[in-house]
Amino acid sequence: MKHFINFKDLSPDDLEAIIDRALEIKHNPSKYTTALAGKNMYMLFQKTSTRTALSFALAIKALGGEYLIQNWDDSNFAVGEIQDEARYVSSQVSIIMARLKTNADINLLAKYSTVSVINGCCNMFHPSQAIADLATIKELFGSLKIKLLYIGVRNNVLNSLMDSLPRLGGELYAAAPVINEPSIDTELYAAALQTGRFQDIGGGKPTIANIRN
Repeated sequence: MKHFINFKDLSPDDLEAIIDRALEIKHNPSKYTTALAGKNMYMLFQKTSTRTALSFALAIKALGGEYLIQNWDDSNFAVGEIQDEARYVSSQVSIIMARLKTNADINLLAKYSTVSVINGCCNMFHPSQAIADLATIKELFGSLKIKLLYIGVRNNVLNSLMDSLPRLGGELYAAAPVINEPSIDTELYAAALQTGRFQDIGGGKPTIANIRN
């Protein structure tokens, strides 16, 4: 069983296969209307969401499945142990998508879940956003071997792009002088630099304690 928490355990071939399948479904939706028939997805939101909630809900419905949305504060996750709730929830559903505040909690959820867990966003990674970005790039340019300039905060989205595009043959340039401290992953940053296809061109690097992403 594979979880989708970040890209660290996925090979470049795995990543490209996910992107290619996403584009295949987008361009031929009628072929996949029953692909997830009989499946259900539990969506857990500790962080606010508009786009993530809507896109995942519409996606599984388009593929023939069902979904349930639950806010963290309305569930026993807010008062109990994550491992206990993970065991119960995963015994009732086909897959879990969770948008949580910390990477530690999403990893704990995945550890005790008996079904695959998708990271819908945490403080360190945003893999679903990065996959959407990469799919858009491939759809527009026909290849991921492009040069991408990222302008913004060094945060969870940039982490996921750093951990994917350079490994897929693209070049990533980050003009991100402000650092969201909870998203710092020094090993990932070093690995991206070692590919020779990532450059931090942000200049000075003031920090901020936290931002919504």
